[in-house]
Amino acid sequence: MARRAEEQRSGGEEPREGDVVEATVVAWGSGLDAVAEWSGGRLYVRGALPGERLRVRLRGGRGRWRGEVVSWVRRSSSRCEPSCAVASQCGGCDLQHMAYRSQLSWKRDEVMRAVRSGLGRSVQVAELLAPEEPRGHRTKIGLRIGGAAGALTAGLFAPHTREVVAISECEVQDAAGTAFALRLVALASKLGVPPFEEESGRGLLRAVVVRVGHGTGELQVTWVLSARSQQFEPALTAAALEAGAVSVALNFHAEDGKQLAGSRLVHAGGAARIRAEVCGQSYLVSAGAFFQTSKFGAEALSKQVRAWAGSAPQGRLLDLYSGLGFFGLPLASRFREVVAMEESHAATEDGIASAAGSGVRNISFREGRVESSLRAFLRSGEQATTVIADPPRSGLSAEVAEMLTRELAPERLIYVSCDLDALARDVAVLTQGGMQLEEVQPVEMFPMTKHVETVALFRPNPVLAMARRMGGRR
Repeated sequence: MARRAEEQRSGGEEPREGDVVEATVVAWGSGLDAVAEWSGGRLYVRGALPGERLRVRLRGGRGRWRGEVVSWVRRSSSRCEPSCAVASQCGGCDLQHMAYRSQLSWKRDEVMRAVRSGLGRSVQVAELLAPEEPRGHRTKIGLRIGGAAGALTAGLFAPHTREVVAISECEVQDAAGTAFALRLVALASKLGVPPFEEESGRGLLRAVVVRVGHGTGELQVTWVLSARSQQFEPALTAAALEAGAVSVALNFHAEDGKQLAGSRLVHAGGAARIRAEVCGQSYLVSAGAFFQTSKFGAEALSKQVRAWAGSAPQGRLLDLYSGLGFFGLPLASRFREVVAMEESHAATEDGIASAAGSGVRNISFREGRVESSLRAFLRSGEQATTVIADPPRSGLSAEVAEMLTRELAPERLIYVSCDLDALARDVAVLTQGGMQLEEVQPVEMFPMTKHVETVALFRPNPVLAMARRMGGRR
Protein backbone atom coordinates (compact mmCIF):
# COMPACT_ATOMS: atom_id res chain seq x y z
CA MET A 1 0.00 0.00 0.00
CA ALA A 2 2.78 2.43 0.96
CA ARG A 3 4.64 1.82 -2.30
CA ARG A 4 1.51 2.37 -4.42
CA ALA A 5 0.79 5.58 -2.50
CA GLU A 6 4.31 6.85 -3.21
CA GLU A 7 3.99 6.10 -6.92
CA GLN A 8 0.51 7.65 -7.18
CA ARG A 9 1.66 10.80 -5.37
CA SER A 10 4.62 11.21 -7.68
CA GLY A 11 2.23 10.98 -10.63
CA GLY A 12 -0.22 13.62 -9.38
CA GLU A 13 1.02 15.62 -6.43
CA GLU A 14 4.40 17.23 -5.87
CA PRO A 15 7.02 14.44 -5.66
CA ARG A 16 8.94 13.96 -2.44
CA GLU A 17 12.26 12.42 -1.57
CA GLY A 18 11.76 8.69 -1.06
CA ASP A 19 8.98 8.33 -3.63
CA VAL A 20 9.39 5.43 -6.07
CA VAL A 21 8.81 6.25 -9.74
CA GLU A 22 9.36 4.58 -13.11
CA ALA A 23 11.89 6.19 -15.42
CA THR A 24 13.44 5.52 -18.83
CA VAL A 25 17.14 6.12 -19.38
CA VAL A 26 17.60 8.36 -22.40
CA ALA A 27 21.27 9.37 -22.41
CA TRP A 28 24.63 9.18 -20.72
CA GLY A 29 25.50 11.67 -18.03
CA SER A 30 28.93 12.12 -16.50
CA GLY A 31 30.89 9.30 -14.89
CA LEU A 32 28.61 6.51 -13.68
CA ASP A 33 25.50 8.68 -14.07
CA ALA A 34 22.89 8.23 -16.77
CA VAL A 35 20.07 10.64 -17.60
CA ALA A 36 16.53 9.28 -17.21
CA GLU A 37 13.10 10.77 -17.88
CA TRP A 38 10.02 10.37 -15.71
CA SER A 39 6.72 12.18 -15.27
CA GLY A 40 8.42 14.86 -13.19
CA GLY A 41 11.13 15.63 -15.73
CA ARG A 42 14.71 14.39 -15.75
CA LEU A 43 16.86 12.78 -13.08
CA TYR A 44 20.28 11.16 -12.77
CA VAL A 45 20.65 7.44 -12.12
CA ARG A 46 23.96 5.87 -11.20
CA GLY A 47 24.97 2.70 -13.05
CA ALA A 48 22.11 2.63 -15.57
CA LEU A 49 22.39 2.19 -19.35
CA PRO A 50 20.56 4.08 -22.11
CA GLY A 51 17.36 2.30 -23.14
CA GLU A 52 16.72 0.74 -19.76
CA ARG A 53 13.46 1.25 -17.88
CA LEU A 54 13.64 1.04 -14.12
CA ARG A 55 11.97 1.86 -10.86
CA VAL A 56 13.94 4.34 -8.78
CA ARG A 57 13.64 5.92 -5.36
CA LEU A 58 13.90 9.71 -5.56
CA ARG A 59 16.79 11.41 -3.79
CA GLY A 60 17.63 15.09 -3.66
CA GLY A 61 15.06 17.73 -4.47
CA ARG A 62 13.46 19.88 -7.11
CA GLY A 63 15.83 20.86 -9.89
CA ARG A 64 18.34 18.16 -9.03
CA TRP A 65 16.65 14.80 -8.58
CA ARG A 66 18.69 11.63 -8.41
CA GLY A 67 17.31 8.10 -8.66
CA GLU A 68 18.39 5.12 -6.57
CA VAL A 69 17.63 1.91 -8.47
CA VAL A 70 14.98 -0.25 -6.81
CA SER A 71 14.40 -2.70 -9.67
CA TRP A 72 14.64 -2.99 -13.45
CA VAL A 73 11.53 -3.08 -15.61
CA ARG A 74 13.64 -3.57 -18.75
CA ARG A 75 17.38 -4.23 -18.79
CA SER A 76 19.73 -3.38 -21.65
CA SER A 77 21.11 -6.31 -23.61
CA SER A 78 24.52 -4.61 -23.16
CA ARG A 79 24.42 -4.89 -19.37
CA CYS A 80 26.96 -7.17 -17.70
CA GLU A 81 28.13 -7.88 -14.18
CA PRO A 82 31.24 -5.82 -13.36
CA SER A 83 34.30 -7.94 -12.68
CA CYS A 84 35.75 -5.25 -10.40
CA ALA A 85 34.74 -5.56 -6.75
CA VAL A 86 34.53 -1.77 -6.26
CA ALA A 87 33.11 -0.82 -9.66
CA SER A 88 29.96 0.71 -8.17
CA GLN A 89 31.95 2.74 -5.61
CA CYS A 90 35.10 3.85 -7.43
CA GLY A 91 35.18 6.81 -9.80
CA GLY A 92 37.95 5.41 -11.98
CA CYS A 93 35.76 3.56 -14.49
CA ASP A 94 32.27 4.41 -15.72
CA LEU A 95 31.46 1.48 -18.07
CA GLN A 96 32.27 -1.62 -16.01
CA HIS A 97 28.57 -2.56 -16.19
CA MET A 98 28.56 -2.50 -20.02
CA ALA A 99 29.83 -5.44 -22.09
CA TYR A 100 33.17 -4.62 -23.71
CA ARG A 101 32.05 -5.25 -27.30
CA SER A 102 29.05 -3.01 -26.68
CA GLN A 103 31.40 -0.31 -25.43
CA LEU A 104 33.37 -0.46 -28.68
CA SER A 105 30.22 -0.32 -30.81
CA TRP A 106 28.85 2.63 -28.83
CA LYS A 107 32.14 4.53 -29.04
CA ARG A 108 32.27 4.12 -32.81
CA ASP A 109 28.69 5.40 -33.03
CA GLU A 110 29.67 8.41 -30.94
CA VAL A 111 32.58 9.19 -33.25
CA MET A 112 30.26 8.92 -36.26
CA ARG A 113 27.82 11.27 -34.54
CA ALA A 114 30.54 13.81 -33.84
CA VAL A 115 31.92 13.73 -37.39
CA ARG A 116 28.42 13.92 -38.87
CA SER A 117 27.75 16.93 -36.68
CA GLY A 118 30.85 18.64 -38.01
CA LEU A 119 30.36 17.76 -41.67
CA GLY A 120 26.59 18.05 -41.81
CA ARG A 121 26.37 14.63 -43.42
CA SER A 122 27.05 10.99 -42.65
CA VAL A 123 30.53 9.61 -43.11
CA GLN A 124 32.07 6.17 -42.81
CA VAL A 125 34.18 5.62 -39.72
CA ALA A 126 36.53 2.64 -39.35
CA GLU A 127 36.06 0.07 -36.64
CA LEU A 128 37.84 0.93 -33.41
CA LEU A 129 41.42 -0.18 -33.04
CA ALA A 130 41.04 -1.98 -29.74
CA PRO A 131 42.84 -4.63 -27.67
CA GLU A 132 41.28 -8.06 -27.37
CA GLU A 133 41.93 -7.96 -23.64
CA PRO A 134 40.80 -4.63 -22.15
CA ARG A 135 42.63 -4.96 -18.84
CA GLY A 136 46.09 -3.88 -17.72
CA HIS A 137 46.89 -1.14 -20.27
CA ARG A 138 47.19 2.03 -18.18
CA THR A 139 50.81 2.69 -17.33
CA LYS A 140 50.29 5.82 -15.25
CA ILE A 141 48.83 4.94 -11.88
CA GLY A 142 47.66 7.74 -9.59
CA LEU A 143 46.41 6.69 -6.15
CA ARG A 144 44.77 9.05 -3.68
CA ILE A 145 45.74 8.66 -0.03
CA GLY A 146 43.32 8.17 2.86
CA GLY A 147 43.34 6.58 6.29
CA ALA A 148 45.55 7.90 9.07
CA ALA A 149 49.26 8.22 9.84
CA GLY A 150 50.60 4.72 10.34
CA ALA A 151 47.52 3.22 8.68
CA LEU A 152 47.36 4.76 5.19
CA THR A 153 44.92 3.55 2.55
CA ALA A 154 45.14 4.15 -1.19
CA GLY A 155 42.63 4.20 -4.00
CA LEU A 156 40.52 6.57 -6.08
CA PHE A 157 37.86 9.12 -5.24
CA ALA A 158 34.27 7.93 -5.22
CA PRO A 159 32.09 9.70 -7.84
CA HIS A 160 31.15 13.29 -6.92
CA THR A 161 33.09 13.13 -3.63
CA ARG A 162 36.62 13.25 -2.24
CA GLU A 163 36.15 10.07 -0.30
CA VAL A 164 38.94 7.59 -1.04
CA VAL A 165 37.74 4.15 -2.10
CA ALA A 166 40.57 1.83 -1.05
CA ILE A 167 41.76 -0.76 -3.58
CA SER A 168 44.04 -3.80 -3.44
CA GLU A 169 44.31 -4.09 -7.24
CA CYS A 170 43.00 -2.41 -10.38
CA GLU A 171 42.05 -4.34 -13.50
CA VAL A 172 42.55 -1.55 -16.02
CA GLN A 173 45.99 -0.50 -14.79
CA ASP A 174 49.36 -2.15 -15.30
CA ALA A 175 49.40 -4.83 -12.60
CA ALA A 176 53.07 -4.42 -11.71
CA GLY A 177 52.73 -0.64 -11.56
CA THR A 178 49.68 -0.84 -9.29
CA ALA A 179 51.38 -3.33 -6.98
CA PHE A 180 54.43 -1.05 -6.80
CA ALA A 181 52.27 1.99 -5.98
CA LEU A 182 50.51 0.10 -3.18
CA ARG A 183 53.90 -1.02 -1.85
CA LEU A 184 55.03 2.60 -1.74
CA VAL A 185 51.93 3.58 0.24
CA ALA A 186 52.73 0.82 2.75
CA LEU A 187 56.27 2.20 3.08
CA ALA A 188 54.95 5.74 3.60
CA SER A 189 52.64 4.36 6.25
CA LYS A 190 55.58 2.81 8.11
CA LEU A 191 57.35 6.17 7.97
CA GLY A 192 54.39 7.75 9.75
CA VAL A 193 53.61 10.23 6.97
CA PRO A 194 50.23 11.87 7.72
CA PRO A 195 47.64 11.79 4.92
CA PHE A 196 46.21 15.06 3.65
CA GLU A 197 42.68 15.65 4.93
CA GLU A 198 40.44 17.28 2.36
CA GLU A 199 38.02 18.82 4.85
CA SER A 200 40.46 20.23 7.40
CA GLY A 201 43.35 20.92 5.05
CA ARG A 202 45.75 19.28 7.50
CA GLY A 203 48.23 16.52 6.73
CA LEU A 204 50.83 16.02 4.01
CA LEU A 205 50.57 13.08 1.57
CA ARG A 206 47.85 13.58 -1.04
CA ALA A 207 48.73 10.98 -3.66
CA VAL A 208 51.40 8.79 -5.19
CA VAL A 209 51.84 8.56 -8.96
CA VAL A 210 53.74 5.72 -10.63
CA ARG A 211 54.61 5.75 -14.32
CA VAL A 212 55.77 2.50 -15.93
CA GLY A 213 58.00 2.98 -18.96
CA HIS A 214 56.47 1.49 -22.12
CA GLY A 215 58.56 -1.44 -23.30
CA THR A 216 61.17 -0.99 -20.55
CA GLY A 217 59.32 -1.36 -17.26
CA GLU A 218 61.34 1.47 -15.72
CA LEU A 219 59.48 2.99 -12.76
CA GLN A 220 59.04 6.69 -12.12
CA VAL A 221 57.52 7.87 -8.83
CA THR A 222 55.97 11.21 -7.95
CA TRP A 223 54.98 11.87 -4.36
CA VAL A 224 52.20 14.49 -4.25
CA LEU A 225 52.47 16.56 -1.06
CA SER A 226 50.41 19.45 0.27
CA ALA A 227 53.55 21.38 1.31
CA ARG A 228 57.34 21.15 1.71
CA SER A 229 58.49 18.82 4.49
CA GLN A 230 62.12 18.47 5.49
CA GLN A 231 61.01 15.72 7.85
CA PHE A 232 59.54 13.39 5.23
CA GLU A 233 60.87 14.39 1.77
CA PRO A 234 64.27 12.63 2.10
CA ALA A 235 62.68 9.52 3.60
CA LEU A 236 60.01 9.26 0.89
CA THR A 237 62.61 9.73 -1.85
CA ALA A 238 64.91 7.10 -0.36
CA ALA A 239 62.02 4.65 0.14
CA ALA A 240 61.00 4.90 -3.52
CA LEU A 241 64.56 4.43 -4.79
CA GLU A 242 65.21 1.49 -2.49
CA ALA A 243 61.96 -0.13 -3.64
CA GLY A 244 63.13 -0.02 -7.29
CA ALA A 245 62.19 3.37 -8.74
CA VAL A 246 64.53 4.73 -11.42
CA SER A 247 63.35 8.32 -11.02
CA VAL A 248 61.68 10.15 -8.11
CA ALA A 249 59.99 13.54 -8.10
CA LEU A 250 58.08 15.61 -5.57
CA ASN A 251 54.93 17.51 -6.53
CA PHE A 252 53.58 20.24 -4.26
CA HIS A 253 49.82 20.59 -4.49
CA ALA A 254 48.39 23.25 -2.21
CA GLU A 255 45.42 24.15 -4.38
CA ASP A 256 41.86 23.15 -3.61
CA GLY A 257 40.11 20.92 -6.11
CA LYS A 258 40.07 17.38 -7.41
CA GLN A 259 43.18 17.64 -9.57
CA LEU A 260 45.57 14.80 -8.83
CA ALA A 261 48.68 17.00 -8.75
CA GLY A 262 49.70 20.63 -8.55
CA SER A 263 51.82 22.78 -10.84
CA ARG A 264 55.09 22.79 -8.85
CA LEU A 265 57.35 19.77 -9.34
CA VAL A 266 60.99 19.10 -8.48
CA HIS A 267 63.27 16.19 -9.29
CA ALA A 268 64.19 14.51 -6.00
CA GLY A 269 66.39 11.50 -6.77
CA GLY A 270 67.57 8.95 -9.29
CA ALA A 271 67.58 9.66 -13.01
CA ALA A 272 65.89 12.80 -14.32
CA ARG A 273 63.98 10.72 -16.87
CA ILE A 274 62.87 7.16 -17.51
CA ARG A 275 63.13 5.45 -20.88
CA ALA A 276 60.10 4.31 -22.85
CA GLU A 277 59.95 2.50 -26.19
CA VAL A 278 56.99 2.55 -28.58
CA CYS A 279 57.12 0.83 -31.97
CA GLY A 280 60.91 0.87 -32.03
CA GLN A 281 61.32 4.53 -31.02
CA SER A 282 62.99 5.37 -27.72
CA TYR A 283 61.85 8.31 -25.59
CA LEU A 284 63.18 9.92 -22.42
CA VAL A 285 60.31 11.01 -20.17
CA SER A 286 60.45 13.29 -17.13
CA ALA A 287 57.84 13.31 -14.38
CA GLY A 288 56.46 16.67 -15.45
CA ALA A 289 55.83 15.85 -19.11
CA PHE A 290 52.86 14.21 -20.79
CA PHE A 291 53.22 10.76 -22.30
CA GLN A 292 50.50 8.46 -23.61
CA THR A 293 49.29 6.39 -20.65
CA SER A 294 47.90 3.40 -22.54
CA LYS A 295 50.30 0.74 -23.82
CA PHE A 296 47.92 -0.38 -26.55
CA GLY A 297 46.73 3.12 -27.34
CA ALA A 298 50.24 4.53 -27.71
CA GLU A 299 51.21 1.84 -30.20
CA ALA A 300 47.94 2.10 -32.13
CA LEU A 301 48.21 5.89 -32.44
CA SER A 302 51.86 5.72 -33.47
CA LYS A 303 51.22 3.10 -36.14
CA GLN A 304 48.20 4.95 -37.55
CA VAL A 305 49.95 8.30 -37.79
CA ARG A 306 53.02 6.69 -39.36
CA ALA A 307 50.81 4.95 -41.94
CA TRP A 308 49.17 8.21 -42.99
CA ALA A 309 52.24 10.47 -42.81
CA GLY A 310 53.79 9.02 -45.95
CA SER A 311 57.29 10.03 -46.95
CA ALA A 312 58.67 13.28 -48.35
CA PRO A 313 62.51 13.18 -48.31
CA GLN A 314 62.65 16.77 -49.56
CA GLY A 315 59.69 17.97 -47.52
CA ARG A 316 59.16 19.27 -44.02
CA LEU A 317 56.96 17.75 -41.31
CA LEU A 318 55.31 20.12 -38.87
CA ASP A 319 54.46 18.53 -35.50
CA LEU A 320 52.03 20.80 -33.61
CA TYR A 321 51.41 20.32 -29.88
CA SER A 322 54.26 17.87 -30.21
CA GLY A 323 54.95 17.07 -26.57
CA LEU A 324 58.33 15.32 -26.53
CA GLY A 325 58.01 14.48 -30.22
CA PHE A 326 55.96 11.32 -29.82
CA PHE A 327 54.92 11.43 -33.48
CA GLY A 328 57.68 13.55 -34.99
CA LEU A 329 60.75 11.66 -33.75
CA PRO A 330 60.01 8.29 -35.45
CA LEU A 331 59.07 10.10 -38.68
CA ALA A 332 62.26 12.16 -38.90
CA SER A 333 63.95 9.65 -41.21
CA ARG A 334 61.21 10.15 -43.83
CA PHE A 335 61.51 13.94 -44.11
CA ARG A 336 64.22 16.48 -44.73
CA GLU A 337 63.28 18.23 -41.50
CA VAL A 338 60.82 17.96 -38.62
CA VAL A 339 59.75 21.09 -36.75
CA ALA A 340 58.10 20.37 -33.40
CA MET A 341 56.11 23.08 -31.60
CA GLU A 342 55.24 22.66 -27.93
CA GLU A 343 54.31 25.00 -25.07
CA SER A 344 55.52 22.82 -22.17
CA HIS A 345 59.13 23.44 -21.16
CA ALA A 346 59.44 19.97 -19.59
CA ALA A 347 58.16 18.24 -22.72
CA THR A 348 60.43 20.32 -24.98
CA GLU A 349 63.47 19.42 -22.88
CA ASP A 350 62.44 15.74 -22.98
CA GLY A 351 62.14 15.96 -26.75
CA ILE A 352 65.60 17.44 -27.14
CA ALA A 353 67.04 14.73 -24.87
CA SER A 354 65.13 11.99 -26.70
CA ALA A 355 66.36 13.18 -30.09
CA ALA A 356 69.95 13.27 -28.87
CA GLY A 357 69.62 9.83 -27.30
CA SER A 358 68.20 8.40 -30.53
CA GLY A 359 70.68 10.12 -32.82
CA VAL A 360 67.95 12.15 -34.58
CA ARG A 361 69.51 15.36 -35.86
CA ASN A 362 66.94 16.75 -38.27
CA ILE A 363 64.29 17.67 -35.69
CA SER A 364 64.07 21.07 -34.01
CA PHE A 365 61.90 21.96 -31.02
CA ARG A 366 60.34 25.41 -30.78
CA GLU A 367 59.09 26.10 -27.28
CA GLY A 368 56.11 28.41 -26.86
CA ARG A 369 52.41 28.69 -27.63
CA VAL A 370 51.64 26.98 -30.91
CA GLU A 371 49.82 30.12 -32.11
CA SER A 372 52.93 32.29 -31.86
CA SER A 373 55.34 29.59 -33.04
CA LEU A 374 53.25 28.83 -36.12
CA ARG A 375 52.80 32.51 -36.90
CA ALA A 376 56.59 33.02 -36.80
CA PHE A 377 57.05 29.94 -38.97
CA LEU A 378 54.73 31.35 -41.65
CA ARG A 379 56.23 34.83 -41.51
CA SER A 380 59.65 33.35 -42.26
CA GLY A 381 58.23 31.92 -45.48
CA GLU A 382 58.70 28.32 -44.41
CA GLN A 383 56.32 25.63 -45.67
CA ALA A 384 55.41 22.10 -44.65
CA THR A 385 54.17 19.23 -46.79
CA THR A 386 52.70 17.30 -43.84
CA VAL A 387 51.24 18.51 -40.55
CA ILE A 388 50.41 16.50 -37.44
CA ALA A 389 48.25 18.25 -34.85
CA ASP A 390 47.58 16.67 -31.46
CA PRO A 391 45.99 19.52 -29.49
CA PRO A 392 44.80 19.38 -25.87
CA ARG A 393 41.21 18.43 -25.02
CA SER A 394 39.94 21.86 -26.07
CA GLY A 395 41.03 21.22 -29.66
CA LEU A 396 42.48 23.67 -32.18
CA SER A 397 42.24 27.36 -31.44
CA ALA A 398 40.53 29.46 -34.12
CA GLU A 399 43.87 31.11 -34.90
CA VAL A 400 45.70 27.82 -35.49
CA ALA A 401 42.84 26.44 -37.60
CA GLU A 402 42.87 29.54 -39.78
CA MET A 403 46.63 29.42 -40.30
CA LEU A 404 46.41 25.73 -41.22
CA THR A 405 43.66 26.17 -43.77
CA ARG A 406 44.22 29.69 -45.13
CA GLU A 407 48.00 30.03 -45.11
CA LEU A 408 49.72 26.67 -44.76
CA ALA A 409 47.34 24.32 -46.64
CA PRO A 410 49.58 21.22 -46.32
CA GLU A 411 49.35 18.24 -48.64
CA ARG A 412 48.09 16.22 -45.69
CA LEU A 413 46.96 17.08 -42.17
CA ILE A 414 46.77 14.34 -39.54
CA TYR A 415 44.58 15.50 -36.68
CA VAL A 416 44.49 13.66 -33.35
CA SER A 417 41.59 14.38 -30.99
CA CYS A 418 40.79 13.23 -27.46
CA ASP A 419 37.43 15.00 -27.19
CA LEU A 420 34.39 14.39 -29.40
CA ASP A 421 32.95 17.89 -29.05
CA ALA A 422 36.28 19.38 -30.10
CA LEU A 423 36.45 16.87 -32.96
CA ALA A 424 33.02 17.92 -34.26
CA ARG A 425 33.90 21.61 -34.11
CA ASP A 426 37.35 21.21 -35.70
CA VAL A 427 36.03 18.99 -38.51
CA ALA A 428 33.57 21.77 -39.33
CA VAL A 429 36.22 24.51 -39.18
CA LEU A 430 38.81 22.61 -41.21
CA THR A 431 36.42 21.51 -43.96
CA GLN A 432 34.86 24.96 -44.23
CA GLY A 433 38.37 26.35 -44.46
CA GLY A 434 39.23 24.25 -47.51
CA MET A 435 40.35 20.86 -46.20
CA GLN A 436 38.69 17.59 -47.16
CA LEU A 437 38.17 14.83 -44.59
CA GLU A 438 39.33 11.52 -46.09
CA GLU A 439 39.54 8.96 -43.26
CA VAL A 440 38.61 8.65 -39.60
CA GLN A 441 40.15 6.06 -37.29
CA PRO A 442 38.95 5.76 -33.67
CA VAL A 443 41.30 4.24 -31.11
CA GLU A 444 40.38 2.58 -27.81
CA MET A 445 42.61 4.30 -25.27
CA PHE A 446 40.84 3.61 -21.99
CA PRO A 447 38.55 0.56 -21.85
CA MET A 448 35.75 0.74 -19.27
CA THR A 449 35.47 4.52 -19.71
CA LYS A 450 33.59 6.76 -22.13
CA HIS A 451 36.83 8.17 -23.52
CA VAL A 452 37.75 7.55 -27.16
CA GLU A 453 40.69 8.87 -29.17
CA THR A 454 40.29 9.72 -32.86
CA VAL A 455 42.77 10.18 -35.72
CA ALA A 456 41.54 11.95 -38.85
CA LEU A 457 43.25 12.48 -42.20
CA PHE A 458 42.60 15.70 -44.15
CA ARG A 459 43.81 16.83 -47.57
CA PRO A 460 43.17 20.07 -49.47
CA ASN A 461 39.73 20.13 -51.07
CA PRO A 462 40.55 20.33 -54.83
CA VAL A 463 37.35 22.21 -55.68
CA LEU A 464 37.92 24.90 -53.06
CA ALA A 465 41.62 25.08 -53.94
CA MET A 466 40.74 25.71 -57.61
CA ALA A 467 38.18 28.34 -56.64
CA ARG A 468 40.79 30.15 -54.57
CA ARG A 469 43.30 30.08 -57.40
CA MET A 470 40.70 31.44 -59.82
CA GLY A 471 39.68 34.10 -57.33
CA GLY A 472 43.30 35.13 -56.95
CA ARG A 473 43.68 35.60 -60.70
CA ARG A 474 40.71 37.91 -60.79
